[in-house]
Order: sequence, then structure tokens, then C-alpha cells
Amino acid sequence: MSFLDDNPSKRRVCAVMCTYGRFEIVKQSLTMFLAQDYPNKQLVIFNTATTPLILDEFLMSHPDIKVVNQTHKSDGTPYKSLGCVRNASLEHAEGDIYICWDDDDLFMPWHITQAMSHWSKAPVVAWKPDVSYWSQDGGKSFLGLMGNAMEASFVVGMKHMKQYGFSTERSGAEHVDGGWLDKTDALIENVSPLESYGYIWGDKRAGHKTSGHIGDGNNFENHKNASDDFGDEPLSICSVHMFDKFFKSAIAMWENPTLHEGINTQVTVSQVEELKDLMRGVYNSHSATIPDFLQDVQPKKFKGTITCPNCNHQFEGDSEPLGKPVTGRNASFTRVLDILGQTYNRPLTIVETGCIRKPDEEGKIGDGWSTVNWDYYARQTASKVHVVDNNKDHISHGKKIVPESEFVSYNYDDSVKFLKEFDGRIDLLFLDSFDYCGDEKNQRACHYHSLNEVMSAWDKLSDTCFVLIDDVFNDENWDGKGKLSIPYLLDNGFELVYYIDNQVLVRRV
Repeated sequence: MSFLDDNPSKRRVCAVMCTYGRFEIVKQSLTMFLAQDYPNKQLVIFNTATTPLILDEFLMSHPDIKVVNQTHKSDGTPYKSLGCVRNASLEHAEGDIYICWDDDDLFMPWHITQAMSHWSKAPVVAWKPDVSYWSQDGGKSFLGLMGNAMEASFVVGMKHMKQYGFSTERSGAEHVDGGWLDKTDALIENVSPLESYGYIWGDKRAGHKTSGHIGDGNNFENHKNASDDFGDEPLSICSVHMFDKFFKSAIAMWENPTLHEGINTQVTVSQVEELKDLMRGVYNSHSATIPDFLQDVQPKKFKGTITCPNCNHQFEGDSEPLGKPVTGRNASFTRVLDILGQTYNRPLTIVETGCIRKPDEEGKIGDGWSTVNWDYYARQTASKVHVVDNNKDHISHGKKIVPESEFVSYNYDDSVKFLKEFDGRIDLLFLDSFDYCGDEKNQRACHYHSLNEVMSAWDKLSDTCFVLIDDVFNDENWDGKGKLSIPYLLDNGFELVYYIDNQVLVRRV
């Protein structure tokens, strides 16, 4: 069965997810969006936590996914309520139809298609099913169906939504209390047993529900304080089998009449079998996992090739997602490139102190070959990489692996002096120029060298810059190259983004 035949208009639907970091449930909800069988859709993930949400390499190229990390309103003032957040998110919503895609609820794969099929025939601007699934144990079972406002099961005309927006008073009641829903005629229809939305309580990953604390004056702040799952990696997608527990619990509810007697909804055995067939179709159509059934939107491969002159190893873009070469510190380099792509929409200036020393496989893995990563990013974004090293042999090795080009320039100089004299604004400063080795005296010299690099570059760092420091051996005392520079940065307007692969990324806030 497919509802799509009933929806010839195929209007553009924009689902907007407002979240405060909640990493794991955002992954789950994002996957539910990608599993939707409605083709003309977009998901906007609007994150207001200070820790940014970033997409993995597959999702970064996906045309239907957009992440906006925005900790304050556009005028620089803080958000005071969930309504303020939702109103800010509307600035990024595009298309004809709006859906409020709450991060902690359930959306069956036919949710948008079903809604659009009914909305296209409705004589009013908004549509919703009369009841939706209700769970108090995280979706493991449904106690029945609930017929309250269920704002996230609405579809609404986008112009209408932007005209009236959300109330900025009580968080959890922003749709009403003078918000858009108070000013809207809506058609409410029975779709049983093919409900596609589940109102989920009891998920430990999303313990605080604003709608459950509407009368609490601190509801908004309490919600943020209870959201402590910020993740330590890019967002990725889950298996389609994540729907198993929802499908099974939905069937179990409909096969137990006592669970839906009180909602004036009766279904026949054949209707329940129709629901089962629809669920089976999800697996038949989508195969076992989400990536497999999204083959038609797989990213194009980067065709570039980099060959090591010593070991003749070739890094072929076709063998890796988006063509990013795998080097040492790969998890960190992958993440910082994702963060840069999510933060900026312009070419960047990247400065790297220290460059490739060993043009062989040992050097690629052991030293990280960071210049290869910066060169890859620069070629995708028309950015510029400035490499500085005080060793001519290192510069020679670097040029063999990553030839000098319009994207990469090499400078034979002391890094502290180079940074003092640098003419321009720096968006990413990567510090890796003084080996942390030898006796205590040399190690101490390394500490001060890294600090001096930071201080020399200080007035060149852009307002939204990042500093990445290599060879940091713990995240407690910052032993290694960041022993002095990291505390200095954190005490002077920077915050920690991550500690991965013995690398520390901080950003100016």
C-alpha cells in the first residue's frame, strides 16, 4: 500500500527539529526522517547547545538534511523560551509545508506521505490525525492512543506558520497560548489503524519533556540542564531495524482491544492485517539498513589521486566517502573538517605550523600528514592553506606529497616569527611544529613554543576561529604540546570542542 498515489502535488515539506544537543535521539529521529517515503522533503536540525551537532561524511552531501547550530538569537540575545527557539528556526525553514519534527518522538515511514495525502484534500490550512500512539516506556509498548493537541502530528502551510509563529511565553505551550494553533482552523481526521506518530515518554535519553512541565516557570532552563547527551562524533544514521520495537508494540496494542476501547476507535482484523502489510513493506522496500535504500542519493566520489613518491601508495578518492584520504589522526581530522563545513559558508584561511617530515607509510599514519587533509578541504571550498616550517627537508618532503598550488603555500621560517608577521585573518590555526620529546628541558621548551605561537597569532585570529593542537596526551593536565597553550586559550575566550586522537580542538566564543 502507498499513500503517495493520493498526493499528486508532491509539495515541498520542511520538517524542523529543534533540539538542545540531544545526540542519540537526534540520530534516531534523523533516521526516521530519512526513512520517510515522501520524496520532496527537507529536515532542518536547529541546535541551540554550545556543543555543535555535525554531520558525518555521508550526511554532509545529502540534499535533504540541513544542520543549523545557533546558540543565541540573530541579534545576539539569549533564548528565553522554547517558543523563541522555534521562531528562530523558522528563519531556516523552506518549502510549502511545515512539520514540527520533535526529536524525541516516533515517526513511522509513511508519516509525511499520509499527512500530505489528507492535507491536499483539506479545506483548511492545517491537518492532523485525531489520535496518536502514546507510550510511557520509551516506545517499548503503547498504552493506547491519545487525542490531545499532538502538535508534532500537524502539517501546516508554511506561509501561515511563518505569519503567526509561536508563543514566547510558557515553554511546552508555544503552539497555543497565542501561538499559531490558536489562530488556525484545522481538519482532524481518523486514520486508524494506520497512525504514524507516536508521543513517546519514558526514554532515558530524553527524560525531560517540556509539555509535561508547562506550569513550571523554569521549564526552559530545566530542559536544557537535563539535556546532557552531546555526543563525541558526527551524526550518523541508524539501521531501519530501529523501527522493530515500534512496529511490534503498535501491532500488540491494536490486537488488545482493551487498550483502545476508550478512544471511540474500532478497527477490524483485516485493518490490522493492512497495518502489518504496510510495516512489512518498509523492509521489503528498504532492505536491511538505511544506507542501502538511499543508494540514489549517495554522494559523488572525489576523483583526485595523491601518490607518495617513496612508497608509491595512492590515495584514491573513489575508495573513500567523499574522497577524503585516510591518514593518522583520521577521526580528529574528519571531525574538524565536518565542523568547519558546518560553521562556515565561505573560503577559509588555514595556517599549519610544522609540516610533513616522513614521506612514507610510517609518516602518513604516525605523523598524521595533516597537510593532505587541509589540501583536500581547501580544494573543496576554495580555501587557502599556509604551511610554515623551519626545516628545509620537511618542506621538501611536504611538497612531494602535497605540491604547492593555489590552495597550499609553503614558508621556510620560524613559526612564531611567521605568525607575528602574518598578514590576514586566520580561521583555523593548527599547531604541530615543535617535537615533544627528549629531556625535561626540551619538553618545557615545547610548552612555551606552543604558547608563543598562540600569542603571536592572537590579533590575527578571526572572531569565529578554531585552534587545533596536536600531541596532547590527556585531557586533564593537557600534557604534551598544549600544556600551557590550552589553559591560556580556555582562560581567554575559547571553549573546548573535543579531545580526540591526542588532538585538542578549541574555538573562540
